[in-house]
Amino acid sequence: MTRAVIELAKEIDYAMPVLSRAIKGAAYNPEGKEMAFRIQEFPVVIDGLKMTIVNADNEAKTKMVLGWLTDLYNGKTS
Repeated sequence: MTRAVIELAKEIDYAMPVLSRAIKGAAYNPEGKEMAFRIQEFPVVIDGLKMTIVNADNEAKTKMVLGWLTDLYNGKTS
């Protein structure tokens, strides 16, 4: 199993309620500032200042997932 672990510059807990409503099947724990969901074949976990993307075995896949999340938050995708 490969994974990408991204260290975030700041916590994104402010975005988690929006993302959890927009992503089908997302699990969100506001008390723990944790969120888990799947984007295509990529399970994603956000916990504090860390985002883990499972099955992202190269930089292009990681950037695709991050770009999709950014676009979703900014209302550019569904």
